[in-house]
Amino acid sequence: MGSVIFLAVVAALIALAIIFIYNNIIARHNLVLRAWADVIAYQRQFNKTIPALEEIVRGYKEFESSLVTRVTELRSSINKLSESRIDPEGLERVSAETSQLMAGLRVTIEAYPQITSVTPVSGLMTEISELQENVSAALVIFNGNVAEFNNSITQFPGVLINQYFAKKDAVKTFSDNRASADFDYHP
Repeated sequence: MGSVIFLAVVAALIALAIIFIYNNIIARHNLVLRAWADVIAYQRQFNKTIPALEEIVRGYKEFESSLVTRVTELRSSINKLSESRIDPEGLERVSAETSQLMAGLRVTIEAYPQITSVTPVSGLMTEISELQENVSAALVIFNGNVAEFNNSITQFPGVLINQYFAKKDAVKTFSDNRASADFDYHP
């Protein structure tokens, strides 16, 4: 009878371990989804700032008509990002478009100093910089959550629990290929 109790205790401990690991995988997956939603929320917040900037730049359309087009294209790209589908490649495209837009805008402002005298432009540039920092911070959190989640489904015993119960796929982290091309370091 003692061996039956021992086996029951061992079986209960194994069941509890499986439940704990399964719940850990699901919790980490939910953190990844939440972090992605935060990235998208910051991108959308950035997108709400763009129309005001677009309106000011539109006043200088005769000088820089392509800039207005690029602002409109950026807004469209941001709107294509989805909270329900994690798309680091899409975000990388948006990030590249944002960098190009900001470079063009700085060139425009430098070429036409009277634009900088407009108080809203200065405020919008500051707000856009802050929003870009928020997106960057959200991406750091997202990538950290992705790493923890991917580790939880690829390391033993989580790999077994995931394979038989949770069945979650690894998530791709966000990487900025343009920025990493500037570094000659490869771990």
